Amino acid sequence: MKKVLILFATVTLSSFLLLSQILFAQSKGDVTVEWLGHSHFRFTSPTGKVWLTNPHLDSPDNKTKIEDLKADVIL
Repeated sequence: MKKVLILFATVTLSSFLLLSQILFAQSKGDVTVEWLGHSHFRFTSPTGKVWLTNPHLDSPDNKTKIEDLKADVIL
């Protein structure tokens, strides 16, 4: 089961990284990726667009508060 979860997390992260590169390809600069806990990531484009993935606010590992969820897209 642990191997399945690791594989799922790897495929999910790879998909989001590829998607972010495609969506932000017209922009000059780097896309930043921040790990916020468990499977919660924040992607920020060079133009300032913010994407959040899987924001589990009830997870004990997650330090993000509801007030911090300022994003253009939440997946």
